[in-house]
Amino acid sequence: MKKYILTSFVLLLCIPFITKAKEYKGAELRTNETFLYGRFEVSMKSAAGSGIVSSLFTFYDNPDFTTNWNEIDLEILGRYNNEAQFNVIEGRHKMHEHRQVLAFNPHEEFHTYAFDWTPEYIAWSVDGQEVYRQDGEHIARMNKPQKIMMNIWISEFYDWTGPWNDSILPRSAQYDYVKYYEYKKDKTFNLKWTDDFNSWNMERWSAASHTFDGNKVDFTSDNIKFKNGKLILILSKEAMPVRETETEEKSSEGKGQIQEVKMVDEKQLRVTFQGDTYAPYANKKYFKVDGKGAIKTKLHRDLRTLDVYLQEPLSEQTTNKLEYTGPGLKLQEVEIEKK
Repeated sequence: MKKYILTSFVLLLCIPFITKAKEYKGAELRTNETFLYGRFEVSMKSAAGSGIVSSLFTFYDNPDFTTNWNEIDLEILGRYNNEAQFNVIEGRHKMHEHRQVLAFNPHEEFHTYAFDWTPEYIAWSVDGQEVYRQDGEHIARMNKPQKIMMNIWISEFYDWTGPWNDSILPRSAQYDYVKYYEYKKDKTFNLKWTDDFNSWNMERWSAASHTFDGNKVDFTSDNIKFKNGKLILILSKEAMPVRETETEEKSSEGKGQIQEVKMVDEKQLRVTFQGDTYAPYANKKYFKVDGKGAIKTKLHRDLRTLDVYLQEPLSEQTTNKLEYTGPGLKLQEVEIEKK
């Protein structure tokens, strides 16, 4: 095994620490409980507009998710008026995508969408009719408990979602209900609960308050509304001021420590943070390899894991150093093993 060294530097918070919020605000609601198999059903009306994603999905958010990824997606892009997209993501982020043509415009009226997740298959339905199924060998790897999530956001991947123009704001995705059915040993589904969104059930749902690379919005609970028996997730433009913390006369040692660094391939590293994570602020400008900056970073949904993409492949012959100069880390050296 070839080993590489990651070096990071201590910061003393003796001056105000400044964090710039993103220009746009979105929303995400997620269950507190996790679920292993079942039927996940929603009645929703998605948001129209190029660049916008409205969704219902399930996601495994434990620390080992980077090597045991489990995610099942129903995503509706605002750029299309007759399409939904289904996806299973497993293992090391291997995607199994499908684009489904719809007989209606999903942004104009409420329609029912569901997916059945079993050990043998995952099947999606629209208005009570199954329209697509996956039953390949990858289904056996979809065996991690997942949370139910709904969100609305703006993607920076314009080839996927279309170009963005904020003149269309504000926009919203509306949800009439969510139902969860447990999967039983006799291979049937039994309704366990329905949320009609007459109010916010905080024992069941929590709001997200993060962002990630490729997402133009910060998620905020301010953009979650319950009105007339509907959950409304809102996209808005908000000129948020730069936030400034009080001056602290103490070291940042022990905060946002790097737990491990793994090589995904010769031009990609996966960095996992622990403690009070600063991963959301660890963008590409903070990373260098042999004095050369990273070309991009990608934050995972757990906020603890960051992919770092390098300009040049790591050398097989020499020991490289990945230098981190961003906020919140004490001095440390982390070995990177190349298989």
